[in-house]
Amino acid sequence: MNHVFEIIDKSGRNIRLTKEQWRHIKQDHLEIVDELSIKETLESPTKITQPYKGTKYYYYKYNNG
Repeated sequence: MNHVFEIIDKSGRNIRLTKEQWRHIKQDHLEIVDELSIKETLESPTKITQPYKGTKYYYYKYNNG
């Protein structure tokens, strides 16, 4: 299996987190602690942006506290 998980995001898109992407996240984004926080952000984001034309989207989830 080449992916860590597959999920349907808030807008109905099918999102697949690959092992390569997961390695990048663990190395470069230390604020993300586990897969569950990524899934929660994809399913229930505070904000989704698409800063450039194409297929890349940025998902944000702001925590109170």
